Amino acid sequence: MMTKADFDTRWHELFPEALPTPHELRSTYPDRWFRIHSLPEAKRYPDDEVEWQTLLARQNETITEIIGHGEPFALVAGDHAWNGWSGPHATSCMEAYRPYAFTRLDPIELIRIDPAYYDPGDRYLPAFAEAVWMPGQYEPLLRELAMDEVRAIFVSFRRNRIVAPYDGGLDLILPDTATRDAYRQRFHDYLPPNPFGI
Repeated sequence: MMTKADFDTRWHELFPEALPTPHELRSTYPDRWFRIHSLPEAKRYPDDEVEWQTLLARQNETITEIIGHGEPFALVAGDHAWNGWSGPHATSCMEAYRPYAFTRLDPIELIRIDPAYYDPGDRYLPAFAEAVWMPGQYEPLLRELAMDEVRAIFVSFRRNRIVAPYDGGLDLILPDTATRDAYRQRFHDYLPPNPFGI
């Protein structure tokens, strides 16, 4: 069983410049990052079950390629506490993750990420759970992530990779630029149409 100390050690070994939050991965690791969109033509949210099936198929396919079928990963979830106020979700965020046994990580002072945007006391409250990736098993969670109802990242310590779902697609952090470029080619049809890759 992975302890908080184990998680912290492995995170700092593989992602030393980043914090375990989806906020900054793209800007911290631009040479390891790329993005796919979950729906054609950069559509952000599905309107019906047909579009939901397209979104889930793309995400299941991509995550299976990145993390690996039957491979262990750390599910890192969290919520915000704004200027010391926890709000309705900060205390109940883990309700969305009832099947998982979470271990709390240290709170993250968001002013460390962007002092121009965040105020002192604004915090991100992360926790992690050990899981095994099986396509189709995480669709309730993927639906909530796609609607920005919860936030989480999937961390493969074994393969040195991160999948960060958001409302619109997946941000992917690979071990190096060459691996990133190979997967960009593999998922060419899912890439954003603009030249900035967002």
